Amino acid sequence: VRAWASTAINPMPDLLLAPVMGIKKVLRQCNLTWRDIDLVEMHEAFAAQVLATLRHFESSECVAEFGQLDVESKVNLDGGSIAIGHPFAATGARLVGHALNAMRRRRAGRTLVSACAAGGLGMVVVLERE
Repeated sequence: VRAWASTAINPMPDLLLAPVMGIKKVLRQCNLTWRDIDLVEMHEAFAAQVLATLRHFESSECVAEFGQLDVESKVNLDGGSIAIGHPFAATGARLVGHALNAMRRRRAGRTLVSACAAGGLGMVVVLERE
């Protein structure tokens, strides 16, 4: 684990954006851009959450700070939680386990995992392997 962050925001009107705050925090903490991240696993409790996160990082402000995120080559390459599964109370373990497996299969060095939770909560972790 290179870095992690937990976030909580006012759920109205920003219910879907708690992971965004955590992603920004860990990228800044580690002085990383999207170019430094090989894979991204975003919890997809529902499609709008991932779309809201991706839309936020397309903003000119975020692109200037973190670079452009190549969604097609990095984000949820095996499908998100809608396709793979969203086992309540074990989603975080499923996400991290899947990310570690994907890192091994794809020989990725660094993966960012993010999850949203009820009430405007978010959790993000950056995983690295040598």
